[in-house]
Amino acid sequence: MTRNARIALLLAAVLVAVVAAVVLGTGGEDDDSARPPAPTAAPGTATGPPARPSPRPVPTVRLRDGRPVGGVRTLEFAGGERIRFAVASNTEQAIHVHGYEVERTVRAGGRTTFSFPAGPQGVFEIESHTTGRAIASLRVVP
Repeated sequence: MTRNARIALLLAAVLVAVVAAVVLGTGGEDDDSARPPAPTAAPGTATGPPARPSPRPVPTVRLRDGRPVGGVRTLEFAGGERIRFAVASNTEQAIHVHGYEVERTVRAGGRTTFSFPAGPQGVFEIESHTTGRAIASLRVVP
């Protein structure tokens, strides 16, 4: 097949796709009276789908020599929400979330993210199994 023939074939395919999109996009309706009126926005306002809320920032518990910088803090999440938090440490630590039985290792100088669905409600200890100390509290509310 020659170069010109390939180009002509490509143009024909694009033309067919455009015509199909127009026909399918109109749904075959010729009468605009059957359609509900399009919503209008007040002058100076944006149109389009409602904005989704921005994702919640991932809280980070920072450890220095196995102790939480700034003390033990409470991380609060709603039931049914996804629990997401991170632990950063200057030393290797084995971190365990009581009540959810989730455990991860944070390498020295590293950061590990925890992510799991909020199930049981209540207050749960987040502990370093390396030091045996609480590093945060997880509070799951209704």
